[in-house]
Amino acid sequence: MDNVRKLSFYDDQGVNVADKGVLDNSYYTANLQNMVLFNSDWVLTQDKAARDAMELYKKDADTWYDLFGKAMGKLSELPMDEGAGWEIRKNCRTTNDASWY
Repeated sequence: MDNVRKLSFYDDQGVNVADKGVLDNSYYTANLQNMVLFNSDWVLTQDKAARDAMELYKKDADTWYDLFGKAMGKLSELPMDEGAGWEIRKNCRTTNDASWY
C-alpha cells in the first residue's frame, strides 16, 4: 500500500480519516488527490476557479471555517414553505417520522 501511495504522490497531510463526524477541511485534500467517491467531486477539480478555491481551503482551514459558517448562516435565513414537508431532522439519515429505524 505504501508503494502505491508513493507512486500516486499520495499525501495524507491534513487528511483526517480517523475521526468520523468531525467537520474539517480534509475533503479538499482528499478531492485534490482523487480520493473521493463521486464523479461530481472530481469534476470540480477540472474547473480552474473551483480548483483554486479547493487549494485555498486545503491550505487555510481558517478561511474555510469562516466561509462555511457564513454559508450556513445564509442558508438558515432562507424562507421555509410550511406546506412543502420540510423538517429539521434529528438524524440526517432518516426523516423524523420514519418508522423503520
